[in-house]
Amino acid sequence: MRASKPLILILNLLLFTGCQGGNAGPEKFVVTGEVSFSGKPVEEGQIVFIPTSGNAQRQAATIKNGQYSSECTPGKKNVEITAYRFDESKQEPDPAEPGKTIPARVQYVPEQFNRKTTLTADVTSDGENHFDFKLETQ
Repeated sequence: MRASKPLILILNLLLFTGCQGGNAGPEKFVVTGEVSFSGKPVEEGQIVFIPTSGNAQRQAATIKNGQYSSECTPGKKNVEITAYRFDESKQEPDPAEPGKTIPARVQYVPEQFNRKTTLTADVTSDGENHFDFKLETQ
């Protein structure tokens, strides 16, 4: 019976240290900003910060009424922006009511701002990480 007390103590210590959370991952910093397209705020969309080097994860945020806020790891990033609006001339099935249609939700920002992005941001560990993107086409 005496041998089991030290064993129980060791097991409890291992269990306690195993529950401390471990590595929470890389430190992240708040990023905020505004997104407009052709001079108007992007009503609904997504912004994605993609590391230019290393294996850090992409960080995405929702754009609502031209604004976004998220957390991101520090470093240089490529930035992809997609924006959606409803197109009355195109219809798609209504998921809420089978047999009915609703205006289609279409992505309208050119690929130079998403799949073939030219946008960048440098997220830093000190200072304000506020990035505004005023998207214009020629």
